Order: sequence, then C-alpha cells, then structure tokens
Amino acid sequence: MGKSPFSPEYLNELVGVKKDEIASLKSEIEQLEIKLNSKKVEINDAEELQKIIPVWRETYKNASTDKKKVMLGSLLETVMISKDSIEVNFRIILGDFKRGLTSETRDSDISPY
Repeated sequence: MGKSPFSPEYLNELVGVKKDEIASLKSEIEQLEIKLNSKKVEINDAEELQKIIPVWRETYKNASTDKKKVMLGSLLETVMISKDSIEVNFRIILGDFKRGLTSETRDSDISPY
C-alpha cells in the first residue's frame, strides 16, 4: 500500500463531510423537483385556461341575465368597493370552470342565488 501525507482519521473525516454534503444536495434536488412539478401543473392549468376563456366569454355573452349571475358567482368570491379602490377575490377552480362550460344546463334551471 502507498504512503499518504494524510492520516486515515483525516481522510475518514473528509469522506464523512462529503457524504453529508451529498445527502444535503440530494434533499435539495428532491425539493426543487417538487417545486418544478408544481410549476409544471400551474403552467398546464394556465395553458388550458387560455384555451377555455374565449369559449367561456362567448357563452357568457350569449347567456341570460340569471345565467350570467351564476357564471360570475362561480368566478368571484368577493368584490369590495371603497372610495379609493376595488378589490376582487376570485374563486376559480379550473375543474369547476371547465365543468361550467360543458354542463348542459338550461337557463330556466339556474338559480341566480
């Protein structure tokens, strides 16, 4: 076996430090992959929403007043109007939004409240 200027204890310590660094980096990679997957889902939802909005807009435009109220109720959580501002809180859930487009509801079946 060859000679080394480093003691076995020192080399073991360095190996331990590197193992800890590797474990830390693996954990960081896992967390970043989770974030990446979440962002991919958000992007897919946004792309799908971009395809749906023009159709939804046309449906809204041609709907009766009662149906428009229901459609807005599915989109809006609250609308706060003050002297200086307007605050709109949305409650859009993509699945509900899509279902609203495909449901075969007649205007007379829709309650505005």
